[in-house]
Amino acid sequence: MTRTFDTIAMRRTRGAGLLAGIAVLWLIGCSSSSKSNGSGGAGGLGGSSAGGSAGHDASISTGGTGGGTGGTTGGTSGTSVACGGPGQPCCTGNSCNANGCCIPMTTDAAFGGTTRMCVAAGQECTGTGVSGTCSAGSCGNCGGVGQPCCGGTDGGGFGAGAGTCTASGSRCTNGSCAACGGEGGACCQGNQCQGSLVCATAAGGAATCTTCGGSGQTCCAGNTCNTGLGCNAAGFAGGGTCDNCGAAGGACCGGNNCQSGLGCFTTPADGGGRPAGGTCKACGGAGQNCCPGGFGGGSTCSTGLSCMLSAAGDVCSSTSACGGSGQSCCGNGNAGTCNTGFACSGRNAAQGTPGTCGACGGDGQACCGGATPCTAGSCIVKAGGNVCGTCGGSAQSCCGAGGNGTCSTGFACSGRNAGQGTAGTCGPCGGDGQTCCAGAAPCTAGSCVIAASGDVCSTCGGSGQSCCGVGNGTCSAGFVCSGRNPTTGIPGSCGACGGSNQVCCPVTGGPIMDGGVNACTAPQECVLGATNNTCATCGGDGQTCCGTGGNGACSTNLVCSGRNRGAGTAGTCGPRQVVDGGGGTG
Repeated sequence: MTRTFDTIAMRRTRGAGLLAGIAVLWLIGCSSSSKSNGSGGAGGLGGSSAGGSAGHDASISTGGTGGGTGGTTGGTSGTSVACGGPGQPCCTGNSCNANGCCIPMTTDAAFGGTTRMCVAAGQECTGTGVSGTCSAGSCGNCGGVGQPCCGGTDGGGFGAGAGTCTASGSRCTNGSCAACGGEGGACCQGNQCQGSLVCATAAGGAATCTTCGGSGQTCCAGNTCNTGLGCNAAGFAGGGTCDNCGAAGGACCGGNNCQSGLGCFTTPADGGGRPAGGTCKACGGAGQNCCPGGFGGGSTCSTGLSCMLSAAGDVCSSTSACGGSGQSCCGNGNAGTCNTGFACSGRNAAQGTPGTCGACGGDGQACCGGATPCTAGSCIVKAGGNVCGTCGGSAQSCCGAGGNGTCSTGFACSGRNAGQGTAGTCGPCGGDGQTCCAGAAPCTAGSCVIAASGDVCSTCGGSGQSCCGVGNGTCSAGFVCSGRNPTTGIPGSCGACGGSNQVCCPVTGGPIMDGGVNACTAPQECVLGATNNTCATCGGDGQTCCGTGGNGACSTNLVCSGRNRGAGTAGTCGPRQVVDGGGGTG
């Protein structure tokens, strides 16, 4: 099937596996013999529609007996799997050779645990919902055209109650097996048809099997048509009509389809009046653009070629033309690949620069991939690509390619920015004014103190000194930390606390109203403040309300009013107000 190829966007997204289920169905497509599919059909689908499901009357195979009449499009045929014989998958339209029976059987490879397999006439019918001996396509008294469905009465569901028909070209309808899959007849379950027919639904009508690929006819499987025609579809879900479109150098058909061997290369609107569009051109051969891979699939090339990054659009090249010493890096993703013992450097996928493969792992060479990137030294961050070298010692680069560089014992990494390719430098640590060491004992002198340029060891915690620690700042007894901002590397300062108009000390044993958190020297109490809670005389008539909780406290017969803890407003103590008309107090 021809697919859209955006020459600008293809390098940005390299999704893989979105159509994995469809790919599996394609691989098990077959004809009524072991021969390959016909010359038509994208990937050799043979013209039939999407596969059915295990436990239904349509085989999960998608290949037909041919690739559409007249040589349908789609390039080379896909992989063909023998079908129709005893022990082989059933062919399209639920068919088996020589009046065999198509029976759902448990296999390791099937979807849902079962697939449709052929049993020869005269053999025992052994499978899901069937029994007896196979004869003229029926298993005992069920499964043949005109007979009851085996194992159930409903042909449209899974599991219990899902009826099975075992005769070629039959489906379970209202409890009975009826013919299906022939030209002009009803489609078999799973939208399957016999041979090269496809299942099509007319506007407001039922789904029927019809020929495909000719001018004005329904597109064959994979949005393909006969030679000289393209599938003009309204969208990307199939179901189009074969028209005179999609030729080499011409506009893409609807659904971004093209004729056989061509890919649709799209160009987005440029904002200057030129609309989005697409042109069909040859792809997949040596020196040609990589063929589009469709929805989430990778770009493709002919056998023996690989898709390589290029500023003019990714191109197909021999697998021997990349990956070696001095050759371009292979692949068209963000990370190029090289042969064993080489690494890719200088790659820029956004600009279409493939990069170059060179020796890796040695001193001064690019780091190799895998668990052992270097044979000499360690891998070090570099703006132009990580390299192997000596690191970790005093004044040497920090080791490692991750966000946190490492150094030898007794040294610490500072000034590192892996995102910008700056490795940082290892220097002595743990002493006064030196970087804090890693581990449980970061400092041999003082304590570790946060700093904007990197945490350092220093004397801290006393009056006017920096707050200690790298988490919540701490100070010596009788002092409190204020003005701290770890995010910006500001450690804050330790100052006296507990006295009149001083910050409340963060010690236990405070008044009940303070939750046992803050304390002041008597007779002061901790009072709510907009920036810091402070110690002050409080609770009397006209004085600030005491406490730091939501409800301020006052002396007996006084109440706190105007308090707003969220805004740091302590409120004022005063007499309880008389309620008008009530004759009493509020």
